[in-house]
Amino acid sequence: MWTAAGLLLVAGLFRAAQNVGQTTFALFGREDIGLGATTIGSAGTVMGAFALLGALFVGGRLPASKASAVVGAGMGLLCASLVALGAATSIWQFALSIALLGLAGGLTVPSLATAVGQASPEHRDRALAHYAVVLSMSLALGPLAETGLLELTHQDLRLPFLAFATLPVVALALGVSGRARRSAFGVGTAPEPLQGSGPVPRSGQLRSLLKTPGGRMALVAQLLYSVPFAAITVFGALMARSVFKMTPAGAQLAFTVFFVASLLSRLVVARVSPIARKRRAFLVAAALSALGMVLLSFGGPSPLLFVAMVSLGVPHGVTFPLALALTAESGGEDQLAANNAALFAATSVVAVAAPVALGAVAAAAGYQVMTALVLVPVAAFSMLLVAQPSPAPTGQDGRRLRRG
Repeated sequence: MWTAAGLLLVAGLFRAAQNVGQTTFALFGREDIGLGATTIGSAGTVMGAFALLGALFVGGRLPASKASAVVGAGMGLLCASLVALGAATSIWQFALSIALLGLAGGLTVPSLATAVGQASPEHRDRALAHYAVVLSMSLALGPLAETGLLELTHQDLRLPFLAFATLPVVALALGVSGRARRSAFGVGTAPEPLQGSGPVPRSGQLRSLLKTPGGRMALVAQLLYSVPFAAITVFGALMARSVFKMTPAGAQLAFTVFFVASLLSRLVVARVSPIARKRRAFLVAAALSALGMVLLSFGGPSPLLFVAMVSLGVPHGVTFPLALALTAESGGEDQLAANNAALFAATSVVAVAAPVALGAVAAAAGYQVMTALVLVPVAAFSMLLVAQPSPAPTGQDGRRLRRG
């Protein structure tokens, strides 16, 4: 459906729209529907569970040549979920919207990575880094646009969902128009399937990822950052309101700072890719993640929130593209879709478990204690990361280099 450049644009449109749902649903649930922290945490778990289902049962079972079609289906689900959120007036409508939002992410995110990752080995690291940069650009611009929208509409939390629901529609229209143009000029509309790229059994997905040092390191790095990220996406806006006393627009401005820091770090990654010693970068990201959670647990004046968001944004920018590159290096092209699906499915398990647990802690002891407890899994996964053997680095041609 989309060209290589079109896929990057589609990725940006998708992530900007998805992010509105992920970062605003909790505040909307509390202020417009009257939900408590435990219920909101449970809603985050529902979103993670449906993302897991999408990645595990669809993303990893389809051949890589079908990735674009899955992206199109995910775009339609994303539009439906945002419209449903904007119209929700009860907990049941809210829950259904969140389930659709999770399913859309589970289908689309790994499929986009698979489609982009089909670049030749010598260009794969840079292509994935550019993909990550586009995601960060959309994430930086999206919350900023939402901040302005909230200010103009007197903090109306429904309107952003409806406004951003137009973005996946635009992405689908681009895909349809691109297919029509290729058909008109006699160009085939479906890519040739990769050899051996048939559906991979679910039981083999995680095993395929774990059988190489690079796959294991990518998984540990993603798991390490998944818990802080779950805390930020589900409860960040609530913390901005409750702990740092900011307006909904101010909360989105904090997310803008977070994603700008992520964008700048991804630009650096794209500039210097391929990065041979990825574990060292992951350990720096782990230290910054811990610092950000410590700052959030202090509470205090609003500038401290922005400093914490910078500290957490850099690991967000670094971890994802490097983990994708390691995953792509960990198997042949016939395993790419399965490995990406396994990576996203495994990290989605954290997205399933973390929100409900964090919500229960927040309800019982407050958001500052909740953020302090996030340091426990950060420390545990950091130690596991240190224990991992370093995968052999790769050169510009994608081949393994000898250790020096």
